[in-house]
Amino acid sequence: MVDRVPQQEWVEIFNEVVRRYRDFFYVQNMNGYDWGALRDQYRPLVDYVAHRSDLNYVIGEMIAELSVSHAYIAGGDFEIPQRPQVALPGARIELDAAAGRYRVVKIYKGQNEEEIYRSPLTEVGVDVKEGDYILAIDGRDLTAKDNPYQFLRDKANRPVQLTVNSKPTMDGSRTISYRPITSENQSHLSRLGHP
Repeated sequence: MVDRVPQQEWVEIFNEVVRRYRDFFYVQNMNGYDWGALRDQYRPLVDYVAHRSDLNYVIGEMIAELSVSHAYIAGGDFEIPQRPQVALPGARIELDAAAGRYRVVKIYKGQNEEEIYRSPLTEVGVDVKEGDYILAIDGRDLTAKDNPYQFLRDKANRPVQLTVNSKPTMDGSRTISYRPITSENQSHLSRLGHP
């Protein structure tokens, strides 16, 4: 999995269009226009692009300066990517600021005989209680400066390990494994009357 930063891609796309027109335009003198100056005039606008269609518009306006027909800009990735699936534990987690650690403040009870209402932390063999501190997720230390849900990104389809303890220290902690649920299933749990 990779995170994409479209703004960084848009600068590269703009620069690639400039290079291709410079190298492959049908006449070397660019119809008498200063292609470098046009690049410099339109490049600052890329910093204000908020969507791929905006980038196409800026590039199209730059190309139009060449006063040539049949030179267009089209396409690009307009689709919305699938959201990352977060491996939720079926519980509410809050920061204990004084301890600098996160705690399980509410475990949704669920009805584990139905997958749609399954509550991972109540399954057989999972030893977590309300009030326990989550000290690590999959071996990564979890402190107040971290976002626990970032540690759970893209892990919804595999077991997740939590290092937990009744106190905010590793001394005496235990590591448990749970089979996570997604945000859709967690919302089903909350509809069972467990806010």
